[in-house]
Amino acid sequence: MRWGIIGTGYAAQQFINGLRELDDVNIRAVASQSPHRASQFAAQYSIDAFESSYSDLIARQDIDIVYIGAIASLHHALCMECIESGMPVVCEKPFAMNADEAAEIAQASETYGVFCMEAMWSRFIPLHLRLRDLVASGEIGEVMSVSADFGLRQTPRSNPRLFRSDSGGAILDLGVYPTSLAVQYLGEPDHVHWDCVNGRYGPDALDSVNERAVGAFRYKSGALATVAADIVCELPTQATIVGTDGVIQIDTPMYRPDTARLTRSAIPAGAFESTRSGNLGLFNAKQKARRILSAVKRRCWPPYRTIHVGYRGNGYQYQASEAMKCLQDGLVESSIMPLDQSVAVLRTIDQASREGASGQADPQDFQTKTTERASAPPLKVVI
Repeated sequence: MRWGIIGTGYAAQQFINGLRELDDVNIRAVASQSPHRASQFAAQYSIDAFESSYSDLIARQDIDIVYIGAIASLHHALCMECIESGMPVVCEKPFAMNADEAAEIAQASETYGVFCMEAMWSRFIPLHLRLRDLVASGEIGEVMSVSADFGLRQTPRSNPRLFRSDSGGAILDLGVYPTSLAVQYLGEPDHVHWDCVNGRYGPDALDSVNERAVGAFRYKSGALATVAADIVCELPTQATIVGTDGVIQIDTPMYRPDTARLTRSAIPAGAFESTRSGNLGLFNAKQKARRILSAVKRRCWPPYRTIHVGYRGNGYQYQASEAMKCLQDGLVESSIMPLDQSVAVLRTIDQASREGASGQADPQDFQTKTTERASAPPLKVVI
């Protein structure tokens, strides 16, 4: 399949390295707004053609699908141009700058019948796919909580992009990973609360982004999720999925792990269900079946085990492989990273990035945003 690459930054470099792990892939052209950078990048990665206009690349007839690795503030416009031109597109995370932009992209994809997918590469890592299957099979029972974090110790000098409000910030750049994990297993939260610390780093005095953030999500089911993101302090970058019958602990880095541990609960799930219902000792057929299954698991399987699933190269190729498979199957979105989940993740993040939570602030000030989600169609959990 023939790829076109928009952008020449770190993400584009990693995506190209991932593509080269796959067979039957041809990178036809790369585009940058800088002709010199485009030429230099094409030579560095042995790409035959380059464009100094994103539109010129999208219009090429020798490309089957485009990867967008440009700055985040351009994602919406570029995705829309691709879709309206009939060009399938894979867009780097964050999918857009906010949920409204993401929803417009998703609607356009459906309207025009053109494939579109967010390049949330952690979703496609082999271990994450294995864990998704384990949870879907009921190995840990009903998921009741997710906790995850992602933090790097950076500075405007070491990684200036993270400190630009049009492309970075702790939540939009790093927090999207743990937030996506929570949405994957629990759906879109009904109640969202963020605490953020903003700084004054950036190319000018007016540019300020959230450097540290924690989010707490609550669901009508009683489930909870906690996430954290940081661009000035190193965090464990781990994740935990808690179910009624067990716990999955995902090793660092949670966005590209190869090892997790599953620990089974010593208390049967049925005991909790009977207490919730208020009818102690009285179980319906479904509760009885779950209690029996839980007992069989505890008796037949070890109380804990290590799950190891490796990956090749840098791991970026798995999302590209999924996109190509979807195109070959005539699909307009991926079941692993559906567009409604991309929108839901950004709708959750929006509660922190609106005015009062991401504007200019003293580095010592905490900005808080609490929001109840308006009624909306239930989001399908992707497990």
